Amino acid sequence: MKKYLFFTLLLITTCFFSCSKDDAPGEFEITSPKSLTLVFGATSQISTNSTDGVSYNSENEYHATVSASGLITGKCIGETNIDVKHGNSTNKIKITVIPKSALYTEPDFLFNNTKDQILSRFINPETLNDKSIIYNGAYNGVYKIAYMFENNKCSSIIVLISTLHMNDLSNFIDERYEYYSSTPMDNGTDIMMFLNEDKTMAVGVYLFNTSYLAVMYTPNTYTKGILREQRKLNYLYILNDKKESGI
Repeated sequence: MKKYLFFTLLLITTCFFSCSKDDAPGEFEITSPKSLTLVFGATSQISTNSTDGVSYNSENEYHATVSASGLITGKCIGETNIDVKHGNSTNKIKITVIPKSALYTEPDFLFNNTKDQILSRFINPETLNDKSIIYNGAYNGVYKIAYMFENNKCSSIIVLISTLHMNDLSNFIDERYEYYSSTPMDNGTDIMMFLNEDKTMAVGVYLFNTSYLAVMYTPNTYTKGILREQRKLNYLYILNDKKESGI
């Protein structure tokens, strides 16, 4: 009888500990990689060992977004974290967004520099007049780089790119700047407007003529109307050949 009671107690004890271990909720865990490298538009799904009570948040949506179901989408170049919250705990996934396009090296953004200041840094311009300092481009389809002036202060910088690089330019801009709006132009085309991360600089992309696309960098203080007027000035001063400029 004692032997029977002993084995009965042993069986109950074993069952108790075994069942308790199996039934206890496991520790929450992210089962997908905790560090990701993406390009613009690429996606990656977060996987966890439980989906109950899990929420996701991007610390900086300029670089990456995340859906309610945990789908990460790469945005502009840079780094951020995706916070994965479960109960009182928060885990982080590091996101690094890298470029696909290296179409050209962007100019130094020397806004408000005088002509003399710019000429001291970049010598031998192709064209120098009251409104602009223009340099020949030297790489990857860049035709010209122009520093535009108002009241002897640099107000915008323009890069002309061959239309043969249209698709690559689209990728280049999308990877670096966030789309803002589209502004109609007098010639029936639009300026596509983008902003940098802290919204201190606007980037306008438009068809300059049948051969070239223009990328205009300007401090984000211009209204759309002023941008239209700025573009008219750009037409007047960026090329000496009026037939080529479309004037």
